[in-house]
Amino acid sequence: MAERPLRRRAGAGGAYYGEDAGPITSRFDEGRTPFTSGYDSPGWRRAQASRRRNPPPQLEAQAELVATTAPGAAGYDLGERIFHQKFGYGRIAGIDGNKLTIDFEKAGRKRVIASFVERHGR
Repeated sequence: MAERPLRRRAGAGGAYYGEDAGPITSRFDEGRTPFTSGYDSPGWRRAQASRRRNPPPQLEAQAELVATTAPGAAGYDLGERIFHQKFGYGRIAGIDGNKLTIDFEKAGRKRVIASFVERHGR
C-alpha cells in the first residue's frame, strides 16, 4: 500500500486549512530514536544516583481468596431462601463452590459469591 500524506485541517483561524501538510511521522517509525526524557536538573541527577545506590525495596502483597470452586464451600442448599443487600430476596438455583446462582424475586437470575448473601427463612 502506497503511503499518502495526511492533510491537516484546523477549525476557525487554522493555519493549515486545506493545505497539504506533508507526511506525518510517528516516534514509533523505524529510524527514529526512542523517546527519552530531556529532564536533567541537578536535583534529578541526585535522585537518579540515589536510586541506583539504594533501589526501592521489593514489596510483598497479602492476598485473600475471594472465590473458590471447592465443593461445599458455600454452606448453602439448593432452594434455600436468602437475602442480598442490593438484589433483595431470592432462592438458590445452583451452587458452584462458593458461587451461587440465585433467582431473585425482583432482579431475576444472578450469580453472586456466598459471602454477599445471608440466610433468610420464612
